[in-house]
Amino acid sequence: MSRSSDKLNRDIRSVNTRLAVEEGKFNSFLLENAFATISTAIEAGVRLYQIDLASPGLKGRMLRYSKFVLMFPDGSNPTVIELKVANLAVGATTIYIWAAGAQGWEQDIFPAFGYPVGSLIAGLDYEANSILAAAGDENNNSEVQYNYGGFLASSGLTGQGSGGSNYDFKFNLASGVLTAGGGFTSAGLITSKQRHVIHCGFAHATASNVYLPFGYGGIFDSTSSSGYLEYGGFIAPCNGYVEFITVRGEQAGGNTSVAINVAGPHVEVPSLGPGSFSGGNVNMASDDVAYKWDTFTNQGGQSNSFNAGDVLMISMNTSAMLQDAIATAVLVLDWNNPL
Repeated sequence: MSRSSDKLNRDIRSVNTRLAVEEGKFNSFLLENAFATISTAIEAGVRLYQIDLASPGLKGRMLRYSKFVLMFPDGSNPTVIELKVANLAVGATTIYIWAAGAQGWEQDIFPAFGYPVGSLIAGLDYEANSILAAAGDENNNSEVQYNYGGFLASSGLTGQGSGGSNYDFKFNLASGVLTAGGGFTSAGLITSKQRHVIHCGFAHATASNVYLPFGYGGIFDSTSSSGYLEYGGFIAPCNGYVEFITVRGEQAGGNTSVAINVAGPHVEVPSLGPGSFSGGNVNMASDDVAYKWDTFTNQGGQSNSFNAGDVLMISMNTSAMLQDAIATAVLVLDWNNPL
């Protein structure tokens, strides 16, 4: 019996030694893969205000709304917590849980276990950390997300190694406008609404309604659009509208109106009438000063527009002759709807 007992005791000691070695390996594995360890003990059953992390803080960035687990150094007694306060950068040393009860991110957490110094913080939502969670400034919902080293980044993240940019990259939900502060480069064709500029110069010698030579850049205007198609007409390659027109003259023109005249299919030239889009009167009080018209409506109050294939002519009516004059029209062409 004595020999059998001795052998049994040796076997038990051997197993215990092996278990201690494996336990040490497992604990080292948990520590190596944890986000951080805690530097201040946490009491059981007491509201958790914050979790203090030991230096050097978080090993990796934690994203808002991802989940992490607070556990003993050996992986036991886990408590799962959602990170609601904000994105946490590498090196962060505090995870805030509760402040004064007035913040939207606060949580009521009363741990069931007391956690000693050295307890671990480990991530759970690995996929969320790399793909699903939102990055950037949680107070700026317009930031565009992009992949940076397997993580989401945005212009709101400006810390070292965060992948953030000093150039705005944002999408305005209300207006639908995408802003790229650093510019935009494309090797392919861009199909969108784009500005197009046309201009002309002419000798203005009639203080009445005239049509301007936007068709070919000639030097004379005309009091009639009839027979003036090849001089004053512009054929629209796609749908669009006129954003603004500016005119400048050698002499002051006084009260001046500018209008956009549009002819659809089977009409050779447009003419000034109820269907024209008028920009109203602007006082061209001074010579050699540019004046602008940027609101054009017809008698029904509709804003100016034209369809692909329409002919445009621009007319002007001054109170005095401008003499040598120039004009520029800025069109917005919608290349999503070409001829």
